[in-house]
Amino acid sequence: MKIDYTGMNMDQIKRAEAAHTALFEATTKVDGFFIADLRVAFDKVAHPDGWKLPIHVDVSDRALGAWEAEGITVEMIDAGITYFQGCVATIKHGPASNYIRIVSPGYVC
Repeated sequence: MKIDYTGMNMDQIKRAEAAHTALFEATTKVDGFFIADLRVAFDKVAHPDGWKLPIHVDVSDRALGAWEAEGITVEMIDAGITYFQGCVATIKHGPASNYIRIVSPGYVC
């Protein structure tokens, strides 16, 4: 879908682009998940200082349970990291039996 920016000021262009991106992500699937859902899952574990930065996070079973109640699964987090950072995450048991450790090298271009 092409957006016609004719006559728009910068704020209008930014809103139009955001709406276009939201529509695309809500209607396009990657690895069986809508991109909008992958974004929500990825944002749970992404580095707080920027999405390109490496991820190294331990997640408790309790947090995973709360996320699953929101519809977010470990598979979605894994697919979200692959989609947004373009790399493969390592997901394994964490420092205790009730944790998982998620590690990603981050976006490399």
